[in-house]
Amino acid sequence: MPWAFAVARHVFLMDRRAGKRRYQHEVGELTELPDFPVPAEVEQLADREMIRGALKRVSETKREALLLHHVWGFSFAEIGALLGIRKGTAKLRAHRGMQNLRQELGVDRMDQSEKGK
Repeated sequence: MPWAFAVARHVFLMDRRAGKRRYQHEVGELTELPDFPVPAEVEQLADREMIRGALKRVSETKREALLLHHVWGFSFAEIGALLGIRKGTAKLRAHRGMQNLRQELGVDRMDQSEKGK
């Protein structure tokens, strides 16, 4: 499965690079974010469009690691193999991506610790 994702990712990146060369004067909006299932108990916390907007503002490398780990459930070793980076780097990108996402959504650690009590 990681091999198939790696192939798909490289094909996507090659197409995107070619598109940038062809359409350098056009600025495209990021619309390829996945539509992932949201559990009912979490649905009230934020709406899909708000999450999509926040994800768009997270850097691409961090967003990619975050989605691969937290949405699609890949291990950090698998993410490292997919992206051609070390396991620790994948873990760091996913963690920092989640921090950035929390900041974009206006959720800080204090809010989370109070919800856990």
